[in-house]
Amino acid sequence: MRILIVEDDAGIASGLAATLKGAGYAVDICDSLACASAALRTEAFDMALLDLGLPDGDGIDWLRKLRQEGRTLPVLIMTARDALTDRVSGLDEGTGQLPRQTLCTRRTAGTRACRSVAAARAGPPPCCCTATWW
Repeated sequence: MRILIVEDDAGIASGLAATLKGAGYAVDICDSLACASAALRTEAFDMALLDLGLPDGDGIDWLRKLRQEGRTLPVLIMTARDALTDRVSGLDEGTGQLPRQTLCTRRTAGTRACRSVAAARAGPPPCCCTATWW
């Protein structure tokens, strides 16, 4: 299982990557939408963890473009945005939960990623999933 992390904060990205790698996943990190688009053109991913506020654009716009291209890649949005309109926009583009980074520890974020991957595969969670969803 291969996961693409699209996150410009190196600390968050490396924490998520370490947690997911520890659970047995292959992980790639992109710090921009341009990098993520290039990665999707050359690699097959099973899931993406997407930040919204990236240096070269808005993650929701990028996700909308992916959906218009017919890509059905499962995406979990990670954001510090908490406005209802942002959450609805993400859900409209076919995402699952939208954890707020300000409340989300690295372990919880990794656990949520594991659960989202499991949901996308319609199977039991492949890693320790003891955190509570909010």
